[in-house]
Amino acid sequence: MSQGSTILPVVGTITGLQEQGYINTALAALRSNNSGAAAPSADTPVQAQFWYDNNLSDNHILKMYDGADWIEIWRLIASTNRARTATLVTPRGFWSGGDLSNNVSDATNDIDFAPGAMVDSTGAYLMENLATMTKRLDATFAAGTNQGGRASAVSLSTSTWYHCYMIRNDTTGAVDYYFDTSASAANKPAGYTHFRRRGSIYRDSGGVIKAFTNLGNKFWWNVPSLDLNAAPGVSATWTAWTLLTPVGFVTIPFGLFQNGSGSSGQNGLMNFRTPSAGDQLPNSGPSTRLSGPSTGSGDTMYGQWSGIRTNTSSQLEYWSSATTPHLSSMTRGWEDPLP
Repeated sequence: MSQGSTILPVVGTITGLQEQGYINTALAALRSNNSGAAAPSADTPVQAQFWYDNNLSDNHILKMYDGADWIEIWRLIASTNRARTATLVTPRGFWSGGDLSNNVSDATNDIDFAPGAMVDSTGAYLMENLATMTKRLDATFAAGTNQGGRASAVSLSTSTWYHCYMIRNDTTGAVDYYFDTSASAANKPAGYTHFRRRGSIYRDSGGVIKAFTNLGNKFWWNVPSLDLNAAPGVSATWTAWTLLTPVGFVTIPFGLFQNGSGSSGQNGLMNFRTPSAGDQLPNSGPSTRLSGPSTGSGDTMYGQWSGIRTNTSSQLEYWSSATTPHLSSMTRGWEDPLP
C-alpha cells in the first residue's frame, strides 16, 4: 500500500532530504497506482488518475477517476492469479455453466450452483462465480456459500416457484445467488443492482424442493409431473391446462399424453398449441398433429409433445376431434430461454 501527495511544495524552505522524501512519496504512489483500501485523498483527484483498490484481500480492482467517479478498469482475483477487464467483451445474453442441482446434504432446502458466468440482464457486467456455491431456501439472504438465499420480503411457501438469480454486489463486485418469487427480481437484496436469472425451482406441497436435473438451459423432473388426469374436454374446442413449469416465464416444455375418447370412432386427431396463438387446426397448416385408432369403444391415443411455447402462466392448449376427449398429460421437463 502506498499513497501520498504527488504535488511537491512550491513555497517555503525545505532541506534537500525533505525534498527527496516528497519525491520518493510521490514516486511510490505513482509506481503502485495509489494502492490502498480507500480512495487516495492526499490530493484532489484529477481525471485519468489511477487507484489500485485492495480493500478486499482476494478481489483487487484497478480504477480510474473520470472527473466525477472512480470507474473500474481491471479486476484481479489474487487467489487464482486471474484478471479480467471491467469493459464487457462478451455478448449481451451470454451465459456459461452455473448448472443447478439439489444439494446432497439437504435436498429439502438447499440448491448448489456450479461454477459459471453470466452477463447481467442490462448487458453491463460479466458476473462470474468460480466455485460451487450452496444457497439455502429456508433462510433469508446472507452473502456467501452455505448461507441463506431467500429474499427477505418473500415467505417460505409450499406449491410455489422460486426463481434463482445471479446477482452482483454494487460495491465489491462480488457475485452471489438468491431466490425470489418475482419474475423481475423485484425483491433482490439491497446493494445488488445487477442480476440475471439462472433457472427456477419448485417447492412442492410437502415443503420439499422437487428433485430435478439441469444441463445448460434444459431441466428434467426426476419424477414427471402428472398435470392432467383424464380431464374431460369439449370436442373440437381449444382447452387450456397448466403445466409444472416456471410461472412468469415463457418456456418450451416436453412431455407425454394419453387421450381416451370414451366412444367409438372418435379418436382420430389431436393438436397442441400456445394459448391464443391463433387457429392451428390439424388440417390447416403446421401443427402438432397426431392420429389415433378409428374404431372400437373407449379408444386411447398415446403420444408426446414438445417444441410448443407456454405462456407466462405455464399453460398450453389442446384440441381433440373426439366426441368426449379425456386428456392425461405428464410434464417431463422444459427448455428455458434464460432471459
